[in-house]
Amino acid sequence: MSLAAIPLALPVACEPAPAVRVQAPAAVWEANTLAAEHDYMDLDTAVAVYRIVAADRGWDQPAIDRREAFVRGVMQRESAGCYNLRRGAVFADHTGAGCALKRQGRGTDSGYGQVLMSVHKTWLCPQEGLCSPEDVISTPYASMTAFLALIERAGSQGWCYTKKLRAGRLCRSWPG
Repeated sequence: MSLAAIPLALPVACEPAPAVRVQAPAAVWEANTLAAEHDYMDLDTAVAVYRIVAADRGWDQPAIDRREAFVRGVMQRESAGCYNLRRGAVFADHTGAGCALKRQGRGTDSGYGQVLMSVHKTWLCPQEGLCSPEDVISTPYASMTAFLALIERAGSQGWCYTKKLRAGRLCRSWPG
């Protein structure tokens, strides 16, 4: 019997799992070294992290520039530019210096964009390796990764989900 006559049976169910996206170590290091510079409502540091992570994700400079106003606005509204927040967090003092927390929140809304992990972990975990709110808020790089991955997946929908929100200044800043 020739080898060509032997049926080849390959299991269909053994398709490889989607690989977690690999980050450039230099970009991770550069973004995470900015952790100590974060302060409540200091969006310049958070925008610097945005630019680093967006470039690492392959966004071209025009796309980064076009989306900056929207990203800045979401961070201002959702996290005050702090990567380490979960919904309900309480700052250590009234200034929010260093984004230091007195008490971490219990909500699943996490990070710069307050990404709702109870909804989005089903795809963020296999795609980005971010499987819990704690994973998202662990570093500036991880927090921005969750935020930008949601933008890549759903545009402005995560923050502009009602008619009233879509009519507001923040949602109108979405470049499309």
